[in-house]
Amino acid sequence: MKRFILAILLAGSSLMAYDYGYNNSNSNNDNSGYQGDSGRNYQYDMTNQNDRQQYSVDTDAQMRDNSADGYVDRFYDNSQGQYGGGIYGN
Repeated sequence: MKRFILAILLAGSSLMAYDYGYNNSNSNNDNSGYQGDSGRNYQYDMTNQNDRQQYSVDTDAQMRDNSADGYVDRFYDNSQGQYGGGIYGN
């Protein structure tokens, strides 16, 4: 049952990525990132398994995410179902 629910949630997150306007150009895994509804740019799309794996070893991207800069924008994007990693400054 847990796997079924997880599969539904993952399928829904893919639909939300489209519905909420990701400018996602990671379909070719080129790491060019995307822009969330807040206008903030991210290096990684955390709904994409390949991006999550790359992010897990990218300490620079993780350090950018741990800084205070962009917290409000990231919180807004997350509330819209958008999960980015490696936030870029605007």
